Amino acid sequence: MKQVGGFMKERPARGTLKKEEERKKVKRYLSGLIVAFIASLAAAAPASAAIINGSANGFAFSLDNATAWGSPTVIAAQNVLLFNAAQFNVDSTGTTTAGDTVSIMVNPNPGLSIGEIFVTAAGSYDLNGAGTSVDFDLSFTIQDLNGPSNIVQPVAASEPFPLVAGVNAGEQQAGQFSAVNNLDISALLGYEDEVQIDLTEFSQALGNGIGGTSSLNVQLSALQLKFVFIPEPGTLSLLILSSGLVLVRRRR
Repeated sequence: MKQVGGFMKERPARGTLKKEEERKKVKRYLSGLIVAFIASLAAAAPASAAIINGSANGFAFSLDNATAWGSPTVIAAQNVLLFNAAQFNVDSTGTTTAGDTVSIMVNPNPGLSIGEIFVTAAGSYDLNGAGTSVDFDLSFTIQDLNGPSNIVQPVAASEPFPLVAGVNAGEQQAGQFSAVNNLDISALLGYEDEVQIDLTEFSQALGNGIGGTSSLNVQLSALQLKFVFIPEPGTLSLLILSSGLVLVRRRR
């Protein structure tokens, strides 16, 4: 017994103290295991892909930066996204195929709807020897996230790809090409409808196995995605009214 503040307090038995110390050790050990387990889960979790967010005069957009398309240059005044992706260039002496898909979320500003979409690309090619070939393909899908519309569109190229030397092209032939699609979707979307646009590119260059070489230089610095927007009738009326008031004030 031990006197504490005028009271007699019973000392814990030695066995009780030992058991209490063991419980504390087990608790510390288990806490360490839990912390280590949580840390291992965090390390094993895949890093989320970087998302690019941006805007132009008529819309806001977001896209995954983990694709070969990379980050676009925004020409805000023209509502244009300009891509520069030299990694799509191919040569039969090195990288023979390339391609990737990028998904772009497009949110029109309040009172606007997407009326037209322009997709354009340009590049060059070179064939050297019978049997060499080059191929290029560009397509896009438009999905209305607020409605049923789902459109798949090829982007027509100026050359009849694939080009095969000695078949539909000369055995020694080089040239330029372009690819253009102007799609009017004004009747398919509602005002402020969010859309997802998937752009898919494929390029290929193949030699003939006996020394012939080919290359396809897809200058995607010339690839652009342009939007034309239609204002809601009420918004358009307000714009016309505002313009009229400005003219009246100027005349006075």
